[in-house]
Amino acid sequence: MFMKNYVLKIYKSNKTYLIEKTLLREGARDYGKFYTIQYNEKPKRLIKRLDRYGIYYRWYRSEYERAGNYRQVFFERTKGPYRCRYCHRRLKKAYMQIDHIVPVAAVQRSAYARFLLHLEGAENVNSIRNLAPACKKCNKKKLDKMGLWILRGWLGKYEAYWVIRRIVIVLLIVLLCIVSLALLSFVPETKNVPYLWEISVFFRELVFPERWRTGGTMTIMLLS
Repeated sequence: MFMKNYVLKIYKSNKTYLIEKTLLREGARDYGKFYTIQYNEKPKRLIKRLDRYGIYYRWYRSEYERAGNYRQVFFERTKGPYRCRYCHRRLKKAYMQIDHIVPVAAVQRSAYARFLLHLEGAENVNSIRNLAPACKKCNKKKLDKMGLWILRGWLGKYEAYWVIRRIVIVLLIVLLCIVSLALLSFVPETKNVPYLWEISVFFRELVFPERWRTGGTMTIMLLS
């Protein structure tokens, strides 16, 4: 079947009945919450009517439309085992979901999203480069969000990313513990706890050297 160049997506509202005859004549497909019509050129007359009636619509190229077989394409182009691109959870093929890293809805409405799509080397939203395995929980949380979700979708396929991520998390926890112990040395009641005072003083010297504390007497007084 010949694929036309553009898609007009018309969202249903209490004013959609005003263009029902046009929708039937143009061969619109009903998807429940919206209609879609494919064109080779922009239907200026219909779009003017939509603007006049205040009916919400989107106009975009056909390569930004969600395909019906993208899940099948993903499994044909990839091999398991599969892990969620966002939380690294191991996934079973029967229950895993396939996510569009740069969301379809975002690509249809935003030039920035289309820029990100081309930045990752994807020809269209259903390109294998824009598809990622995901667990149901992460896919539900992501929805049409972008930002860090896209970065995680790009980096999550590399095992090194998850190794570095775990190391950074452990280091941050250790650093937080050290700073907490160092701050305890400024609390007078800590002297009454065996060993805790000596440990906290050790970490205080490590985290807050003497040359720093002599210049920040007021801060230490407030803490103590």
